[in-house]
Amino acid sequence: MANDIENQLYQTKNRSGQDALNFPIRLTNKLAHINALIDMEVNDFPPTASMLEVRDELVQALDTYVKNWYAVRNEMIATLNKMIDDKSLKTIILKTKK
Repeated sequence: MANDIENQLYQTKNRSGQDALNFPIRLTNKLAHINALIDMEVNDFPPTASMLEVRDELVQALDTYVKNWYAVRNEMIATLNKMIDDKSLKTIILKTKK
């Protein structure tokens, strides 16, 4: 599920500059582009209603994926940790520097 979320947010298949031609842009790129257009328009003209509507739709879609990620992080990782604990498997714990 985490990979599905990442693949909706970012184009993970790009390996070179030309790959952007072969693979569609994803949600974060779309949002960045519409924000850049809005910023350019602010100097001379206010953003159009269509620009703001598209931006709001993209932000709403992004919020959905962020909520899904939190569900993965909070629920699935806890389940994985419980499974590891139940099997009494040794884990690697790194101490942080003080």
